This record gives sequence, C-alpha cells and structure tokens, in this order.
Amino acid sequence: MSGAFSSSQAGTAAAAAADSDTPISLFLHMLEEVISEEQTNVGESGLEEVQYLHVRNALTVRLGGRRLTNVEKSLINNRLLQFVPATLTVMQNFLIRNGALELEGLFRVAPSTKVFTGALTQCEEGNRTGIPPHFLQENLSTSITIAAQRQQLITTVSSLYKMYLRRMPEPLITREVFDDISLFMPLADRLRASYPKLLAKLPPRYLRCLRHIVRFLRTVAQRKDANRMSANNLARIFAPSLLPKGSQQEPEEPTMDFMLSLQRESDWQILSIQMLIEDQDDIFDEVEDILAQRAEDEFLTNSTVPSDQCGYAMKVVGSVHAR
Repeated sequence: MSGAFSSSQAGTAAAAAADSDTPISLFLHMLEEVISEEQTNVGESGLEEVQYLHVRNALTVRLGGRRLTNVEKSLINNRLLQFVPATLTVMQNFLIRNGALELEGLFRVAPSTKVFTGALTQCEEGNRTGIPPHFLQENLSTSITIAAQRQQLITTVSSLYKMYLRRMPEPLITREVFDDISLFMPLADRLRASYPKLLAKLPPRYLRCLRHIVRFLRTVAQRKDANRMSANNLARIFAPSLLPKGSQQEPEEPTMDFMLSLQRESDWQILSIQMLIEDQDDIFDEVEDILAQRAEDEFLTNSTVPSDQCGYAMKVVGSVHAR
C-alpha cells in the first residue's frame, strides 16, 4: 500500500478527483502519499510536525479542488492521531545524523554510568518541558572533534533508545497478539502468511510506532558490514522490549525440559522480530490493506469510521539502568 502510485492507480485517482464518492481505500492510499510528502518536507522533525491543514489542502488539490467529505476529514484526523513518539524520532535522527550506524557494536556497548545518568536526567527534564535536551540536537562532526567523546555520546543515546522501549507501559506487540503468534511456533512460513492479520489486531498507535521502529532497525541492519548488527542480532536485543514477557512460570527447581522450552520460546521471539525487520514492507502493506478494507466495510455497514480510542501514553516507568 505504501510507495508511489502506479500509472493505473494515478489514472484511477485522476478519475476520482471530481467524484465526491471516492472509495475509502483509494482515499487512504492518497492520504499515505500526502503524509509521506509532508514528512519529507519537515525533514528531521518527523511525523509529529505534519499538520492537519497541510494534509487537507494537499488532498483537496489531488481531488480536483472539491471539498472533503466529513468521512474523509475523520480519516485524516484519525490517521494524524497515530503519531510516533517524538522522543524516539529525535534519538533515531541523532544516531543517523551522526554516523552511529557505521559504529561497530551499536546497541551492544554500554556507556559510562556517569554520562548515562546525566543524559537521562536531561531527557526526563525534556519530557516535563516538551523540549528535547540540547545534546540530542548536536551535530557531532562539527561540535565534537575527539573521537572517544563522540563514541561515548553515541553509545549513551543508543542505550537511552533501548531503555525508552523497555520502559513503555505495555509492549507494542500486545499479549493477545503475541499469544496468537506463538500458536504458529515453530512454523515460520505459517506465521509469515498470518502475520498481517495478527498485527491488524493492534491498536493503530501501537501499529504505527512499531512500523516506525522496525523501519529504523532495518536501516541499521543494512549497515551490518560496518556495525555488525544483522537483523538477527537486532532482534535478539529488541525482542524483549517489543514483545511481552514469556508466560511460563519458572519452577523452584528448573528442569532440563523447562530450560529447553524457554530457549525455544526465546528463539521464536527472536525469529518473529527478525521476520518483521526483514519483510516489513510486504507485511505492513498487507496490514494497511486489511485496515483499509475494514474501514470501508464498517462505513458501508454503519456509516461510521473506525477511530483510535486507544491512546498510547509513553510513560517512563521502572528503575533506571543502562544495558
């Protein structure tokens, strides 16, 4: 569903421009295109800077100047509620901008405890004020010339990124969805075939944030020759943050069978996140198609548009430890 329109889609969009009954699925395609352009226009600020009026006006132009219907306005509002947390975007942009993706051991090397604690304090203050800490806006190629200092700050930000995901109040892949994923263990092919339907059960904000994160992780994995972080290695690091904890209760005296069962469950968690990193375009395109059809079906049945009633409060909870 993502990406540029094909020539046939473009022709269909042109034909629909003067038609107030533009199919919802086609309108959603156009909406994603406009949002993608708006994100490019705002640069490093990311989705949180995309404004409703900009999107509405761009869509009005694409639709031949006609007024948007109330349904279409609701679809725009619902889509723009699904913001990626600004903190994640700022940290990802910092790492990309400062060449961290070329650093061997990214996300594996632990920072200085003192430096990490100071950076965390600044981040928590930024959460209260709504202003990102100054160090996350740095361009290290010009502001810091000592290689060791640059690496220390990059390592600190990568650890903050991991900690942020660990401290989410609920994993982005919820317990209900992961229990369904686990039913396919160890049949990876069957999981891949069913993955889009399973992810379509997630609240929209969770889904959008998950897609944003795995897109970034794929970018990291594409530099694996330099950073040694393949999709499998990244899945090992981030699966515990993106997935709920295992459901098995450890007995007082763990048996060999229990330990083997834990290992199988861990391997399955890693595989499920690795699959998401490596095959994300097709998987998420299929998810979006499912959601678009669901929206159109609900509208045809009830004359209503599905809305995201499940806000995702990114609260910082738990103890503070750099890993």
